[in-house]
Amino acid sequence: EPDSAFFQKLVKPFNLFEDRLYRIAIYKFSKTVYLFTDIHHTVFDGLSDSIFLSDVLAAYDDKVLEPEKLTAFDFALYEKEVAASEIFNKAEAYFEKITGDSNTAIYPDGKKADGIKNGKVAVKIPMEAIDRFCSENGVTVNAYMHAAFAETLHRFTREENPLYLTISNGRSDAEALQNSVGMFVKTLPVVMQTEGLKHGDESVAVYVKRMYQHLQDLYAYDFYPYTRIVEKS
Repeated sequence: EPDSAFFQKLVKPFNLFEDRLYRIAIYKFSKTVYLFTDIHHTVFDGLSDSIFLSDVLAAYDDKVLEPEKLTAFDFALYEKEVAASEIFNKAEAYFEKITGDSNTAIYPDGKKADGIKNGKVAVKIPMEAIDRFCSENGVTVNAYMHAAFAETLHRFTREENPLYLTISNGRSDAEALQNSVGMFVKTLPVVMQTEGLKHGDESVAVYVKRMYQHLQDLYAYDFYPYTRIVEKS
């Protein structure tokens, strides 16, 4: 019977210019049927995987499959239109503003100082406490975790405005994309000013709320290509 190592050997690099960007095969063993899929990330994101597998199961149950309301090609044409719009210029101005005084965070290399052993610090916070804090302050757990990460990154790197990357699934504003297969994930730069928290000028609640608003702004402009931000910076 095939094991995970058998299937792992089937995972190979794609030739982007000559190959189809997917490999699908069915293997039968005794009474078990295995479906192997290897699909390139440039055309397939995590949600696409769920959509594809759900459709496969639905097809085996003889159900009528719901066609895509919007294809990845349709969306590419839409993005081309957006690139020539006023909202695109606003997004560009926004990203130029937030990245202007920031520094890409360089994580310490982890080398041990002479005669000193690396230590480990662990702090456990009950999930219930985090949920309660977020509910009381009108923020998401996502914003809370980002705020914690940004502050930790600041302490490790000593950068006042550290820049790090996060992602958006790229489908939040388009209901028609919920059943589309493609690569819609967007890369977004998070830049969080840490001065106020460090000097005690703002509370943790205010700091997290500021992160929450920052993320909302980022997601609103997630159509702007990160590659253009890199070119300009």
